Amino acid sequence: MKKFIKYLLISFIFLALSSQQLFAKSEPLVLAFFPYVNPSKILIHNKGMRQFLETELNRPVTIVMAKNSKTYVENMKKNSYDLLFSPPHLGRYSELKYGYKNIVMTANNIQGYYIVRKNSKLKTLSDLKGKKIAMASPLTIVHQIAVDDFKKLGLVNGENMTISVIKNHMNSIFSVLKGFNDAALTGVKLWKRLPQKYKKDLRLLAKSSKTSGFFIMGNSRLDDSLIQKIQTSLLKFHTSTDGKNYLFKGFKKIDKKTSQSMDKYISVFE
Repeated sequence: MKKFIKYLLISFIFLALSSQQLFAKSEPLVLAFFPYVNPSKILIHNKGMRQFLETELNRPVTIVMAKNSKTYVENMKKNSYDLLFSPPHLGRYSELKYGYKNIVMTANNIQGYYIVRKNSKLKTLSDLKGKKIAMASPLTIVHQIAVDDFKKLGLVNGENMTISVIKNHMNSIFSVLKGFNDAALTGVKLWKRLPQKYKKDLRLLAKSSKTSGFFIMGNSRLDDSLIQKIQTSLLKFHTSTDGKNYLFKGFKKIDKKTSQSMDKYISVFE
């Protein structure tokens, strides 16, 4: 009996070591995140998801980021990434123009908040006529949503209002605090977690329209079987310990209607 138990133990250790060796020899999958916030926060937000995916695939996954949204798009066009974690309109663009494959999208909605100083006389979005608003790159989905919001109110950049393109959502907020702009467009999570020492001098003017969450897309060079395995893994991520507290509320399949609804935004990448 003791010999049998010893045999099982040795066999288990052998299989574990073999699995680790296989994992070590596998080529890492490069998962590229669109720079929606600074790199350190992206790593914190997605550490658990990356580790879960590695375990499920028995393969290393490397998170990479570009210095800005323009560089990210350029790298995508060069096929530098295996997997994209991108805003939905870029996911759709990568599919139509570069053959990327739909995997999943985050279960949350993306929305922007319009912020002004607490003592500002602005009461509604219509009051932005003749004013300056700070926003992140036109390549971001919240920028595109905002432009749509403005059009519905008869506001057009360069005609009766001015959009100031700022490096990121946080800098947009600071541009209002410092008086460089009358309003700012920022992310919901960023606004809710903004330190009180800044938030006390600001207020919410309005909320933008909503759109779907981030898309995860697979490079066309990846086998369909691997794409399927990644999709299956991420769809059950919400059941894991890390998944229950995931910032983006887990994942779901990318439906055709949602994907096609992004078509009106993709020209910004041309």
